[in-house]
Amino acid sequence: MPKFVLSCDVAKGKSTFGLFEFEDGSLKTIKRPRNYEHNLDGLMAMYNDFELKDREDVLVMMESTLVYQTPLVVFFKSHGLENVVVENPLLIARKSFGYLRAVYILFMAGVMVPVHCTLVSVSKISSTLGS
Repeated sequence: MPKFVLSCDVAKGKSTFGLFEFEDGSLKTIKRPRNYEHNLDGLMAMYNDFELKDREDVLVMMESTLVYQTPLVVFFKSHGLENVVVENPLLIARKSFGYLRAVYILFMAGVMVPVHCTLVSVSKISSTLGS
């Protein structure tokens, strides 16, 4: 089970990233949300600032924005972060996720996380992580 959540609020040309840790059923802020540009320099700065190298325990989450999340998906996948999820914001707003509720509240508040080449349903994630 992932220990950390990298959240991303995706926008055109830049995104806001925040790093959180699962602790006792809630999320603890590890790195406050910051803005980074959608270019190699901006994404590498984020990757280094959030100390993501050699991290297998990070779940990257973001809302689907049609095309704006695509560079993020490619970046995270190419840098070894395999737990990357893109979800439809309408599905997030309509479901109750128990264990992941804090993650989705942050997501809807606009602090959320990055990408996934293969779309994975939130209910699958919830059941995998033990809702």
